Amino acid sequence: MSGRRASQTWLPGLEQFTGNQRSWLRGDVLAGVTVAARVPMAVDALRFVVERPLVARDFGKPAQ
Repeated sequence: MSGRRASQTWLPGLEQFTGNQRSWLRGDVLAGVTVAARVPMAVDALRFVVERPLVARDFGKPAQ
């Protein structure tokens, strides 16, 4: 098995990066860092919404 073939076997997704232009690297890294920074906040916001109890009373009637 050749070295190139072995790398394709063990890291099949690595081949997609061979066509990237070096000038794109800075923007791609910045985008990745931005997403990585925002995801935990989005997860916390979603958890806040999901953990709220459902409203079960009828708003057409006055509360007692």
